[in-house]
Amino acid sequence: MELSELLAHMRAAQASDLHLVVGQKPVFRVAGRFERRDQDPVLDAHAMEALVMPHLSERHRQTLAEARRDADLTVSEGGRRFRMHVLRDRNGLAAALRAVPNRVPTLDELEIGESSGLPLANLTKLTRGLVVVTGPTGSGKSTLCAAMLEEINRTRAERIVTVEDPIEYEFESKLSLISQRSVGEDISDYPAGLRAALYMDPDVIYVDRLRDLETTMLALSLAETGHLVFVTLSVPTVSEAVQRIADSFPEGQRPVIRDMLSRNLQAVVAQMLLPRAGGAGRVPAHEILIGAPRVRQLVAAGVTDFGLAMEAGRGVGMQTFDDALLSLYERGAISQQIAVSRMSDRGRMPAPAPDESVAAA
Repeated sequence: MELSELLAHMRAAQASDLHLVVGQKPVFRVAGRFERRDQDPVLDAHAMEALVMPHLSERHRQTLAEARRDADLTVSEGGRRFRMHVLRDRNGLAAALRAVPNRVPTLDELEIGESSGLPLANLTKLTRGLVVVTGPTGSGKSTLCAAMLEEINRTRAERIVTVEDPIEYEFESKLSLISQRSVGEDISDYPAGLRAALYMDPDVIYVDRLRDLETTMLALSLAETGHLVFVTLSVPTVSEAVQRIADSFPEGQRPVIRDMLSRNLQAVVAQMLLPRAGGAGRVPAHEILIGAPRVRQLVAAGVTDFGLAMEAGRGVGMQTFDDALLSLYERGAISQQIAVSRMSDRGRMPAPAPDESVAAA
C-alpha cells in the first residue's frame, strides 16, 4: 500500500482528513465521521515509515528526529494538494493529512457572504487592526482566512504578505499583489517572516498561527503600526482566544498587552463545523466578537468572558454560539439533536412542532 492510493481514495470519497496511526487501519474522515476500509491492513511501524518517510525532506526528518518537533508539509496526488502533519508518539510515526481545495473558496461558497447576514464580509473592508480567527483543529480556520484574503485580493489593490507553515491555499494576484512565504523554506521562522514583511510595503498580513510570544508581539505591533493583520489560534471560543493572547506574555507585561490589544482588536471569530442536516457535508457555526468601544474597555480591563458583551452587541453583528446554533436549526441547516448537543442554554431551543413530535414518537 502506498500513500498515493490512500490519497486517491480520499478524493473519491470526498474525505476531509486521513489519519495514519500505528496499530490501526487508515482512518478517513467523511462528513465529520470516521470510516475505515475492509481491504486496508492494520499499520505497523514498518508500514508507517514506508508510507511517510519518502515524502519528508532532510529538514523535516531533522525536525522530527533531532529537534523533537512535529513536521508540516504539503504533498500532491492526482493534481490535488494535501496538508500533511507528521509526528511521533509512543508507537513511532503518525500522520494526519487534510485535503486542500485547488482554488480558494469564496465567502458565498462558505455561506458567510453578505447575503448570510453575518458581518464577516465587512472584515475584508477594514484597513488596519487585528482580526483573530480561532477554533479547534480541523474547524476550517485557514479556509475562512483564505476566503477573506481572496475577497480583498479580488476587490482591493493591496499588498498582501502571508507567513505560513506550510502554504495551504495558493493565491493568484488579482487587484492585490500577493507574496506567500513558507517557514523553513522561504524564511527561517515566523518572527523572521514578520520582521521581513515590514520591508515589503505590506497593507495586509496573514500569519497562519501564533506559535510563540515573539510572533504574537510582532503581530500586535504590525496591527499597531497601521496594517491589517489576520491571525489564527487553536482554541475553541472567542473568550479563550483573547485570554490566550494576553496569557502568552509574562504576568508583569499583561496589562500593557491588554491595552495594546484593546486598541487594535477589530474582531475575534470562533468557528466550528457541524454535520449538515441530511448528512451532506458540514456547515460552519460562528461566535463573533466585534471590537466595539465597550468590548475594547473589557479587553483592557482583563475581562475573560465576553458572553454578555456578545449578547449586548447583537445589533452590531456580534453573536454567541447559541445564537448561531439556533439560527442554523431554524434554517434547517442542522438537526435539533446537533443544535441541542452544542448549546450552552438549551432552554432557548423551541419545542418540536406537533408533526415533529409525532414523527419522533
